Amino acid sequence: MTDRGLDDRGTVLVEFALLAPVFLLLMVGGAQLGVAEIQDLQLTSTAAQAAACAASGKPACPNEAAVTAWLEGQVPNATWVVQMPSTAPCATAQISGSISSPALLLPSFQLSVSACAP
Repeated sequence: MTDRGLDDRGTVLVEFALLAPVFLLLMVGGAQLGVAEIQDLQLTSTAAQAAACAASGKPACPNEAAVTAWLEGQVPNATWVVQMPSTAPCATAQISGSISSPALLLPSFQLSVSACAP
């Protein structure tokens, strides 16, 4: 006969049930932070390139509509606002963008970039 007081067959299952959700949350949270960082870098880089092109007056960026179309082609799930006022002594371009991840539990990212070319 075995002593029921010393039987620990269910201990591992109980420990797993207590610790598995914590590890799962850490892994999913780390993945979401990685996606958020990639989106932030993508927005920043794309907006900086567009602002520099718009401020320089290159033929590829003649007006706000062309810059907005290029931005939407680069990051299609983002919302862009492009302003290209021509003020002396330099031409400026101000670009604002935001992106949200509906599949993830992350808030939307917003940024603003401006460039000036003499």
